[in-house]
Amino acid sequence: MDWLAKVGAPSESIGQIFMPDVNDALDPRHPNDPPSPEIEQTLGPEPALAPGPIVHTDPLSATTVHPIPASQAPPEPPVHGAADIAGPASAGGAPVASREGTGPSLRRSDAPRFLRGKLVVLVTVVTVLTASAVAGLAWQQLRKPEADSDTGSTATHRLSRRPLVLTGHTGPVYFVVFSPNGSTLATASDDGTARLWDATTGRTTHVLAGHKGQVWNVVFSPDGTTLATASFDNTVRLWDTTTGKTTHILTGHTNSLAELAFTPDGATLATTSADGTARLWDTTTGKTTHVLTGHTNKVGQLDISPNGKTVATGSDDGTVRLWDTDTGKTTHILNGHKDAVYDVAFSPDGTSLATTSADGTARLWDATTGTTTHVLTGHEGPVWHVTVSADHTRLATSSADGTARLWDTTTGTCTHVLTGHKDPVRDVAFSPDGTTVATTGFDRTARLWNTTTGRNTRILNGHIGSVWDVTFSPDGTTLATAGLDKTARLWPLK
Repeated sequence: MDWLAKVGAPSESIGQIFMPDVNDALDPRHPNDPPSPEIEQTLGPEPALAPGPIVHTDPLSATTVHPIPASQAPPEPPVHGAADIAGPASAGGAPVASREGTGPSLRRSDAPRFLRGKLVVLVTVVTVLTASAVAGLAWQQLRKPEADSDTGSTATHRLSRRPLVLTGHTGPVYFVVFSPNGSTLATASDDGTARLWDATTGRTTHVLAGHKGQVWNVVFSPDGTTLATASFDNTVRLWDTTTGKTTHILTGHTNSLAELAFTPDGATLATTSADGTARLWDTTTGKTTHVLTGHTNKVGQLDISPNGKTVATGSDDGTVRLWDTDTGKTTHILNGHKDAVYDVAFSPDGTSLATTSADGTARLWDATTGTTTHVLTGHEGPVWHVTVSADHTRLATSSADGTARLWDTTTGTCTHVLTGHKDPVRDVAFSPDGTTVATTGFDRTARLWNTTTGRNTRILNGHIGSVWDVTFSPDGTTLATAGLDKTARLWPLK
């Protein structure tokens, strides 16, 4: 596909899930750009809502002038009185020698030269005062809010609290995920390792080495005691998160691994692979319990229903399949997409399934009957990822067309088009309370959006490569991002 070439993703990547050029950790489209300053840009009052879809353009100027901190502002010069300029005087008003007696008294013949000296000093003082006044006016101007060119509202730019930059990986970082209690972050990297990090300090607690190929995905067990990693070496590994040691190596797939997910009780792990199959594994023994066959092409996408009874898989064959986790049998084949399926996601109540595709659409399906309930059209390029809000009222999608969209799950209508990214929008995630959606892009930024108004509320700069993945901490106070610049970042939100 031509669009794959445009974003630097090999057409043979697993499930065509947009693998980067592994020989270049930085975004190849920005080879000479300097690192972006790590700033937060906060927008001002939000406009009244208008009916129907709202298209929001980027209200922030590409060039931002930041206020000078008060501690660095030019100091006000001291103002000297006449006595200070003329020096000490006698009771009669005539200048006299200094108190120490080291200076001669002023003679009449010296008066013109003295007056000239006073004029020079006065001119200097006036010049300094004028410069100070100009600097003060400039400072006040800098402090004024910048007008929003699109909405007429105001935008305030301020330095953010610096994110924690997690360094140590020697290759692009593809995936980030928080542990269930939010205390630990796990990352997956092209360097063949996964890492565990303290989410408070940003320090590495364990380097999980052992895979013979790049690690594409990681997921915590529901109780947080186990981490599963999926690799291009055709294996899955289970790790003890306390010790960082491998507990099981899951073998059986004959091609690269793509995604994995635990059932809610943690007893079963589901995996997908470029070998065209999915598998279910017993996490206690590390043995395969079921091989899910039926797809006719790579299987890249996966989700498990909230009750753990159903697995959904998406394939390059353009279909979605639902499987019974107890029997490993197909219960429904979901036909409708015209091209590869890129993402699948159950609603929090498990009654519906959302999918995205290279055909430029997203779909909502009845998870019980396997029938389409809504076809979501509007994107002008492949739709990559989809996420469902916790209250199941909204969907968010990301696309190669450079936008994200918010959708009403009841009507299937687009409520907001989120524009501002300068390149394809890679990932999208809802905050736990559903009030914010985060997006990441090939433009090396992450953005936060208000889900009610669709307005861009913050732009997070700092990565110097495409931002590949994004997730919120369970309590919603921190955002984690993964970048092709070999780093992950933790952004404080509150």
